[in-house]
Amino acid sequence: MARDHPPNKKRRISSHHNAPNASAADPSNPIANSRDLQEAMSYDGAGIKRVRDFLNCCSTGPQNPDLDETEVTRNRAILREYLEAQTKKRRGNVDEAEEEGEEAFKDVAQMWAYAFQNNSQHVMTMIPATLVILVRICSHNEDFRVYGVTLIKSILQYANLKIIYRCLTGLKEHHKSPCLRLLTEMNRFDFGSMCATVHTEFDFTIKDLVKNFDGSKAGKGEPEDPTRPSVRTLAVRFYLSFLQNAEPSIRTEVLGLRTWVNAIFKYIKTDTPAVVAEVLETLSKNVLQDKEIVRPIKTTFFNEHVLGHILSLYSRDEDVKISRAGKEEDRTVGNLAHEFLLQACTTRSNGICFPDQGWYPPGYAESEGKRRGAHKVFNRTLASLSTSVRPYADELQLDLLLAIFKAAPELVAEYFTANVVFGFDPKLTTTWIGYCTFLTAAVALPVPENLSASASLTIPPPVEVVMENIIPKPLTKPIMTKCLAHEVSLIRFLSIRLLITAFQKLQTILKTLDEISESIHDPQGNWLKFRMSVVEEFCKRIPDVNACSGSLGTSKAASAGLMQGEAQARLLAEYYTTVPELALAGKLDLNTALTAALEAEESDPAKRGVRLLELGHLLRVANELSDTRWWNKTPSMKNSPFVSILKHCCTTKTPSQQVQSLLHSFAASSQLFQTETIVSPIDALLDSLSSTTSGTTIDAILTFLDEVIARCIRQPFKYLDDFTELAVAQMERSGSGPMMVKPISPVLMTLVEQWKFFAASKEVKEESKLGAALWVNRFLERCVGLGENEKVMAVLFERLASDSAERGLKKVFEAGKKMVIGEMQIQSRGGDVADTGMEIGVRTVTEKGIVLNTSVLHHRLEQLQTIGSEPSLFELAISIRDAQDIVRAGNDILKPLTQACEIIKVRVLQLLGRGDETAVKAKKLVAGEATKWPRLLANWEGSPAIKCDIFNSFMDILVTCFDEDDELYLPAKKDMLDLVLDMVHATPGLSDDKVAKVSASFNAICLLGLEPADYDHLITRLSSAQDHTISTHLLSFLLRRAVHTSITISVTVLNTLLQTQEFTASVAESLATYIAHISASDLEGIEYSPACHDYSHATIECAFIRKLPAFRAAGLVAYTHQLKKNEISAIPDGFFAALVEAYCDHDEETDKYTWCSDADADVQDDLSKILRIIWPQLLEKPLDVAQIELFIRVASVIDVVDKNALLAHIAKDRKRGNLSDRLIGLLDVVLDDDDEIEATGMKGWFLMVFDYLTRRFAEDQSLTPKAVTFAKTLGRLLVKKEISLEKVVPRITLNAIVEAALEKHIGVQEIIEFVVTLITLTPSSNFDIAKFLQTILTHTNNPLHTRSTASPPEPIHHTVVYLLHLLYTLGKPSSVANLTTLDGILLLYRGLSDSVDSLLFSILVHIESHLSRSVAGRISAWSVAEQAEQTPLVSQFRGKLAVTVNGKVLMKSIYNMPLRSILTTPMDMGEMTLEKFLEEAKRDAEDAMTGGGEAGVNGNGKIAVYDPRFMLPILMHMLMDENAGAGMDVMQAVEKGCVGYAMMAIANREEIVRMMAVAYLSAVVSKIQSSTIRPKTQLVHHLSSLLASLETTLSSSSTVPPPPPTLPLLYLATTLPILLTPHHYLYSHHISLLLSTPIVPLDDIPFPITLIVPDSESPHRHILFTLTLLAGGIRTKEDVELYRRRNVIPTILELYSSPNMISPNNRSSAINGPRPSQKGGLGRESRIKEKILELLWNFAGVEGGATTLTTRYGVLAWIEGAVAGEVDAEKKIRLRRLEGRVWEGGDKGYVMEWSKGVMGRWVKDGLAKEEEVKRQEEKEEEDGEEGEEAVQVDV
Repeated sequence: MARDHPPNKKRRISSHHNAPNASAADPSNPIANSRDLQEAMSYDGAGIKRVRDFLNCCSTGPQNPDLDETEVTRNRAILREYLEAQTKKRRGNVDEAEEEGEEAFKDVAQMWAYAFQNNSQHVMTMIPATLVILVRICSHNEDFRVYGVTLIKSILQYANLKIIYRCLTGLKEHHKSPCLRLLTEMNRFDFGSMCATVHTEFDFTIKDLVKNFDGSKAGKGEPEDPTRPSVRTLAVRFYLSFLQNAEPSIRTEVLGLRTWVNAIFKYIKTDTPAVVAEVLETLSKNVLQDKEIVRPIKTTFFNEHVLGHILSLYSRDEDVKISRAGKEEDRTVGNLAHEFLLQACTTRSNGICFPDQGWYPPGYAESEGKRRGAHKVFNRTLASLSTSVRPYADELQLDLLLAIFKAAPELVAEYFTANVVFGFDPKLTTTWIGYCTFLTAAVALPVPENLSASASLTIPPPVEVVMENIIPKPLTKPIMTKCLAHEVSLIRFLSIRLLITAFQKLQTILKTLDEISESIHDPQGNWLKFRMSVVEEFCKRIPDVNACSGSLGTSKAASAGLMQGEAQARLLAEYYTTVPELALAGKLDLNTALTAALEAEESDPAKRGVRLLELGHLLRVANELSDTRWWNKTPSMKNSPFVSILKHCCTTKTPSQQVQSLLHSFAASSQLFQTETIVSPIDALLDSLSSTTSGTTIDAILTFLDEVIARCIRQPFKYLDDFTELAVAQMERSGSGPMMVKPISPVLMTLVEQWKFFAASKEVKEESKLGAALWVNRFLERCVGLGENEKVMAVLFERLASDSAERGLKKVFEAGKKMVIGEMQIQSRGGDVADTGMEIGVRTVTEKGIVLNTSVLHHRLEQLQTIGSEPSLFELAISIRDAQDIVRAGNDILKPLTQACEIIKVRVLQLLGRGDETAVKAKKLVAGEATKWPRLLANWEGSPAIKCDIFNSFMDILVTCFDEDDELYLPAKKDMLDLVLDMVHATPGLSDDKVAKVSASFNAICLLGLEPADYDHLITRLSSAQDHTISTHLLSFLLRRAVHTSITISVTVLNTLLQTQEFTASVAESLATYIAHISASDLEGIEYSPACHDYSHATIECAFIRKLPAFRAAGLVAYTHQLKKNEISAIPDGFFAALVEAYCDHDEETDKYTWCSDADADVQDDLSKILRIIWPQLLEKPLDVAQIELFIRVASVIDVVDKNALLAHIAKDRKRGNLSDRLIGLLDVVLDDDDEIEATGMKGWFLMVFDYLTRRFAEDQSLTPKAVTFAKTLGRLLVKKEISLEKVVPRITLNAIVEAALEKHIGVQEIIEFVVTLITLTPSSNFDIAKFLQTILTHTNNPLHTRSTASPPEPIHHTVVYLLHLLYTLGKPSSVANLTTLDGILLLYRGLSDSVDSLLFSILVHIESHLSRSVAGRISAWSVAEQAEQTPLVSQFRGKLAVTVNGKVLMKSIYNMPLRSILTTPMDMGEMTLEKFLEEAKRDAEDAMTGGGEAGVNGNGKIAVYDPRFMLPILMHMLMDENAGAGMDVMQAVEKGCVGYAMMAIANREEIVRMMAVAYLSAVVSKIQSSTIRPKTQLVHHLSSLLASLETTLSSSSTVPPPPPTLPLLYLATTLPILLTPHHYLYSHHISLLLSTPIVPLDDIPFPITLIVPDSESPHRHILFTLTLLAGGIRTKEDVELYRRRNVIPTILELYSSPNMISPNNRSSAINGPRPSQKGGLGRESRIKEKILELLWNFAGVEGGATTLTTRYGVLAWIEGAVAGEVDAEKKIRLRRLEGRVWEGGDKGYVMEWSKGVMGRWVKDGLAKEEEVKRQEEKEEEDGEEGEEAVQVDV
C-alpha cells in the first residue's frame, strides 16, 4: 500500500543547524512570535522542547490548570501565523495538493532527517512527540484543520515515512512509541477524515512491523503505567484507529491483515484491562454491528483462532471502567469478553453464526435419509470454538456454550459426537458436578421449531442427531446406572435431575413429531417409524426402572433427603407415563411407597409442599398400574389409599389439580359414584369433607367412610337394586308414568344403610357423631344440587332420621329432608315455599319467602375469589346456583349478583382454557342451567331496570361460554330467545343505556345461532312490541344478520312488518338492504303501499323500485306527477337514483350501462326531463358514493348530461374517501379518448390521487382491498385513455410512487401492473430506471426468489419479470448492463424453459454481449444434486455464486426436452404489452394442466424442464472444470442424466442448440477415452455411433439438415445408463443394436423398440418400456411421419384389445386370461392400456396427428368400439376425453368432407350421451368428482 515513487533527492542541510542560535536554544526564552516558533522548530534538542511546551500552552486542560485564557488566545494566534506561513503555496509549478504537502513544513522534515542521519536519539523522539501535539491541536480546533491536513500530508511524504519505518522496525521502544502515537493521531484527525490518506501511504507489508504487537514480555515486570503505554498497546491502538475512523472499504482491507490480526490476538490475554475493553468495543461497534462490512470479511476475521483467544480472557477478573448510556460502571475483563462472544456467536447474519437447518445436517435429503456417519455442519467456526469452551469450569463459559447451542441447534450433536471431554463416571468433584450441570442444561435446550426442516423436506432428521439432543453420548446406560446407585446422595440427586430433564425433552420431541406427522402426507409412515426409533433408542440409553425404584418408600429413601425423594418419585412417574413398556418390566411395590408418602405428609406440615409434589408423582404412577389396591387397608395403614387421598384433598387449602384429576380417574372406573351428571359426586364429597374442621370428627368420618366404600365395592349391585326399588316406589306414589329417573350414587345408598351401625357405635364420641351427621347432611345436599334424585334423597333422609336414636341427630336429618323438599318447591314453577327455617346456600327459606343471607353470600364470594387458579366444575355449578339464589332473594341484589356473575365468567374462561373434556362439560353445565333462567326472571317482581340488569348479567355468561354456532348451546337456544322476547314485552320505558345493553345482549345471543324459522318468529314478535325503542334496535340487527347469513324471511312476515306506519332510519335502511339482497321471486305476494313519503318509507320504496317492475312504473308516474306540480322538494332523495338504476342494465364487457328492455322511448324521455330539472341540485351536493353510482348510469344512458360540468364537479372534490374503482369508472364514462387532462381541469385531481397512492404505498404494510382495486382500475384508465402522465404528474412524484410500490408491495399483482402502466405511459427519462431495477433484484420479498420448479409460474411471477425486462430495456446499457445486474438476474434465474426464465435469459444474453464476458466467469462452483423444487439454480454464499442443477428436473427434461426457444434477446418482445404477455402465459399454463396445445407438445409448459441454451454450457463447464470439487467426472455425467439431456437436445429446432449438444457429447467421448472406467468401450461406442450418424446426415445435405426425429434420440438417451448395469434386462438388446451397425439410423425406429418380444422373463416390462418411449417420442410432424411409416398406431390399437398378447408363445393369455403364475397380470394390463391412451393423446396433440388418427387409422370408430366393450365407467370417461381431443385437434373441415358430415354428428352425439351418463353417475355417487379427477389422462 506504500507509494511506489522513489524518495526525494537529499537536500542540503541549512547552515544554521551547524551554528546554534543561543536564543532558540534557550529554554527559558519564551516564544513571542511566529519567527521564534520557526526558529525553534528549525533547531534540535532544546528548541523542540520549547515548541512542545508552547504547544501545550495553546489549549486548556487538566495538564494546564493555571493557564490564562488570554495567553492561550495569544499562543493560538502565533501558531496560526506560523501554520499559515508553512502552508502557503508557492506559485509556479506547484498545483497539486500532494506537492503542497512536499513543500510545507520542510524545515521540520529536514531536521527530522538530520537527527536520523546523526543518530540524535533525543531529537528523534521529540519530533514525533511534538507533531502528535500539533496534529491534535489542529484536529480539535476547527480553524486549524485546513493546516492539519497539509501537516499530515507533509508527514506522510516518503522521506518521513522511511524514518517512521526505521523507528518502528528498530529495537528501541522510545523511538517506536512517539511514531505510533503520531500515526494513531493522524488517523483520528477530524474524526477520521485523513484516515484514507494514512491507509494509502502507509506500507503494511513491511515485515518487522508485526513485532510491535509482541506481548511476550508483558506481565513479567511491573504493571503498565496508563500514562506511558507499551509499544504493543500503542500498536494495537494504531490498528484500532483504522476500524474506529476509516470508511468501510478501508476497514475491510485492514481486517484482512492476517499477520497483524494474529499477532494482536495472540497476546491479548496479557493486555491491560483498558486495552482489552477498547479492542472488544471497537470490534463490536465497528465490525460486528456495521452492516456495510460484508459477511465474508467478518467470517474470515473472526475465525476460531481469534475467538479462542478472546475466550481465554474469561479467566481474568480485573475491573475496568466502561461508559454505557452516559454512565460509568465497573466490569471485569471476563464479563466483557463474555458479552462480546455472546453477541458475536449468537447473532445470525454477522459472519460467525449462520442459519442452519436445526437437526437436519447440510445436504440431508431423501436420498441421504438412510446414510449413516458423520454429518457436516453449517457453523464450522462455532463448532471448532465449542471444543475450546470449558462449561464445567466456569459459569460464563457454560452460558456461552448454551447460547451457542440455542442459536445453532445443529452444534449440539456435533459437540457430543466429536468432542468427548471425559467420561461421566460418578465421582464427587467440582468438575463432575459442573459437567453434570452442563449436560442438564444442554438437554433442557428448546426443540427447534418444526425441527428446523424446510417446508419441502418431508423426511425425519437422523436418529443419532435427535438422540444426542435428548441424552448425549457420555450418558451411557452403565454409567447412569452407576450414578443412580452411588453412595453419595448429591450424585444420585443430580443424576436423577438429569434423567428427568431427558424425559421432558423426549416428551416435547414426541409431541413435535406427532404434530408434524399430522400436518404432512406420509403414506409410508416415515414419521411414525422415526418416532418408534427415537423411543427405542432412548430406552437403550437410560437405566432400567429398578435402578430408580429400588429404595422408594424405604427408610433409606427417607434418610436420603426430602428433595431426593421427590425427584426419585418424579423420575419414576416419567418412566411409567413416557416409556411404560420399559417401566412395566420392573418391580415396584407402589402401595408401600404411597402409604409412606401419605404418612410423611401428615407427620411434618412444614414439608408439606414438597411431600405434595411427591404424592402427585406417585399417583401418576398408580394411575398407570392396573393392580393398585385403592380400596384395601393393610393392618399398618390407618385408612385405605383412596380415603387417605380424600383426606389430603379436603385438609389442603389449595389441593393440587393433578391429585384431584387422578382421584377422579381411578374413582370413575369403580361403581361408587354415578356418572350421569355433568359434575361428579366426588367433588360434592370433597366439598362436604372440607367443611369439617374438628380433627377427631374428621378421623371418625373417614373411618366410617372407609367401611362404607369397602362394602360398596364388594356389593355394588345390591345398592343399585335398592335405589331402583326406591325410584319405582316414588313414581307409583306420585302417579307418574315411565320417565327418565335421576340417578343416585351407590355409595350414598351404602352410607345410609351403614349409618345406624355408626350411630349405635359406643367407640365414637357423641360430638363426632353430630359432626358426622352434619357432614352427611352437607354431602347429600351437595348431591341434590348436582342433579341427583331429590325424591329418593328425601326418602334417604327419612331413613337416616329413623335410624338415629339421638334427638340431635334426628333433628339434623329432619332439617335435611325439609331442605330437599324446599329445593324441589323452589325449582318447580309457581310452587309454594315451605317454611323450613333452614339455610340453603346463600338463602334462608321462611314462611315469608326467600331471604338473602348476606353473611353467607360474602363468605362464599370471598371463598370463590380465593379458590386458586385451577377451578373445578363443582365450583362453577355452586357459583351458578348462588347467582340464581341471589335473584330469588329479591332485595338489594344488584351488587352481589354482579360479583357472582363475574366469578362465573372467570371460572368459565379458566375451564374453557383447558381445552379438554372439562371444557365441554362446562358448556353443558351452563347450557343446562340457562334453561332455568326464563322461569326465574318470569317470577321476578322487582323493577324493570333491575330485571334488565339481571338479564344482561346472565347473557354475558352465555356469550363468555359459547362461540358462534356452538352446538352445545342448542339445548338452551329456544329458552333464551323466549327470554329475550319476554324482556322486550315486559320491560317498556327503559332508558337509552338499558336499551343499548339489552340490544347488545340480544345481538350476542343471535350470533350464537339462529335457524330460518327463528327469524320469522322473532321478527313477528318484535313487530308487535309496544316499546318501539328497543324493538327497532333488535329488528335492525335481525335484518342485517339475515343478509349476512343469506336467510330468506317469509313474505307473510315481511307484510306484517311493512304494516308499520313509521320506521326508524336504522330499520328502514336494514330492510332496504335485505330487499336488495334477495331475488325478486322471494318477494312474490308482497303487499306494500306507502301512505306517505317520509324518509323511512322512501328508503324502502326505493328498494322495491330497484327490485320489482310494478313499483318501478308506479314510482316513475309519481315522480313525474310531482314534477308537473313543481313540488320537487316533496320528492325524497334517492328516488331518481332508484329509477335510473331500475331502468339500466350493466354491460359486463364494457363496464358501462345501457337502457333495459322495459325502458321505452317515453321512459327515457321522462328520465331525461327529470335530469334536466334536478341537474343543478345534483352538482350542488358534495360528491359521495351514491352520487358516483348515479352519475355513472346517467352519463352512460342519458345524452343531456353536461360532461364538462361533471368533470369540474369531480375535479373540485378533495375527499380521499371517494377514491374508489367506481369513481374511476365514472371518469371512464365521462372522459373522451381525445380529451387532454390539462384542458379538462383534472390535473389537480390527478396530483391529489398520486399523492394519496404514494402515501398508501409507503405507509401501509398491507394495502386494503379498496386501495388495491383503485390502483388497478386507475392503471387501466390511464392505458385506455392514453393519458400522458409527464404533463400531469411531476417527475419526483412519479419516482416516489414507483419506489414506494416496489419497496413495500412487490408481491401484489395489481400494484406491479400499475407500476408497469406508469413506466409504459411515461418517457423513461422521467424515471430512475437503474435504481428501480436494483430494487427489484435485491428485494428480499421478490416473488421470483421463491419460485418453485414443481408448479407453473403464477401471474405475479410473469408481471414482475415483465417489469424487470421493461426496466432493463428502457435503461441505458452503461447503467443497467453491469455485473451487479448480472448477479441479480442469475439469483432469480431457474434455468427453465418457461416464459419467465426465457425473459431472464434474454437479459443475461444481452449483458454478456455488452460486457464481452461469459456468465460462467461469475460462477465459482458447479454441481448436480437431488434437491427441493424451490431451491434456486444459482445461489450465493460468502459473496460467491454457485450453480446447483436439480437432478430430478434434469431427468424429467430428457422426456420433455423443449424443441424451441421463446425469446432470444430483449428486443424480441417487440410491442407485446403486459396484458398480451399475461394472456399467453395463462394459455401456456392451461395447456400445461391439460397437456394440450403447443405447450403440451413441446414441453414448454407441461412440466418443469431446463432450457438447453443455458444448461448445455453449464454442463460443459462442469465437465471441463479441473478444480477439485468444482466440476464432475464423466461417470457422474452419465449417471445423473447430463449426457442423456445433451443427446435429447439434438432434437431442438435451433441450430445453435444442436451445435452445443454435439460439442458436449464430443467432449464426453474424449473424457471417456482418457478415463479408466469399466464400461469405457460400450459408452464410447454408444456415443460415437450417434455422432457418426449426425456427421453422415450433415455430409449428405447441402443445407443445414433438420433435427432428427425424437424417438431415436430418446431411445439412445434412455438406454445410455443401461450400459453401466450389465445385468439389466435390456442390456443384451442394446448391445446387439450397437454391434449390428457402425451408425445408428436416426430416421428410423431402433429394432429393440418392438411390441413383439421374444420369450423372456419380463415381457410386460419390455412392453411398458417400449410404450413409454413411443409416448414420449411423438413431438413433431416428423415423428408423426415416422410412426405412420412404421405402422405404430395399428399395432398399439391391436395391443389395447389384447394387452396380454406379448409374444407368439404367450397368445393363449389373450384368450384364457392371465396364467396363475403371472402375478399382477391385471395391474400390468391396466398400465399397458394407460400408456397406449397416453401415446394416442400425445399423437393427437401434434400438428396433423389428430387428422391422421381419424382418416388413416379410424381411431374415432375404434374409440366407439372400445367404449361399447368397456364396463368401467372411469375408463369410458377417459376414452371419451381422448375422442374429444382427437376431434378438436384435427382439421374438422377436411374430416367432415371426408366422412360426408357423419363423423361430426357421431362424435357430438357420443360426447353428449357420455356427459349425460356422467351427470347421472355424479348424482348417484358422492365421490363422483373425485373419481373423475382420478381418471384424467396423465400427460
